[in-house]
Amino acid sequence: VLEYRNFLIRVEPAEIIFLIIGGGILLVGFFTFLSCIEPQETYDERYLREINKKLEENLRLLNLAIYNGQRKAGSATTPRMFGGLKALITTNDPVVSGALTRKRIEDSVADCWTEGGRPSLILTNQWGKRKIASFYEGFVTTERSEMMGGVEISKIVTPLGLDLSVAVDRDCPTDSMFLLDIAKVGALTIDPFFSEPLGKTKDTAFYGQVVGEYGFVLQHEKAHAHISGFSVTV
Repeated sequence: VLEYRNFLIRVEPAEIIFLIIGGGILLVGFFTFLSCIEPQETYDERYLREINKKLEENLRLLNLAIYNGQRKAGSATTPRMFGGLKALITTNDPVVSGALTRKRIEDSVADCWTEGGRPSLILTNQWGKRKIASFYEGFVTTERSEMMGGVEISKIVTPLGLDLSVAVDRDCPTDSMFLLDIAKVGALTIDPFFSEPLGKTKDTAFYGQVVGEYGFVLQHEKAHAHISGFSVTV
């Protein structure tokens, strides 16, 4: 068993039988390498390096699906997939015309709170992060420094007394911001990422795949908000 970031990876020759569970997404990455190996690199080192490359790709696809996934039951021609944040948040889903404002964020927090939610995380892209920083440039506590400038806002406090951490993710859609009650949302592990060998082809020294299956859960849909459509230039 290998530990990679927060994932445990089983590297074994056993055959795996997957459970077909609605709402899951199956991620498969194939890898292969030739018998020619760099002199300073052992066979096992090359094997693990190829696994890590495919694992990185699959983790990126999983992250993208959390935003953009569309619920699919799955069929002979359509792979099953879980619904992402954009598909699941449908009530508090304002579309902004023009610039994003501090009031719009606070209104969405209030909408979630009214429905019984307690949002504690703002998930956005680099523009949303910078825009939030601009709202509070004159309202931050600073210490004297002769060699540092700029403002980074990692948490905001709303008039309702709710503290929201601000997290930036390059995979978040460009004109979107998600306000989440983190007690009611998260990924579900159906089968953690693992590696297994496949039959070799032609002159390859090894041929295998990295496979994992995950779901996504969002409870009490009205406890979350999705702000979209705002300008990313003003």
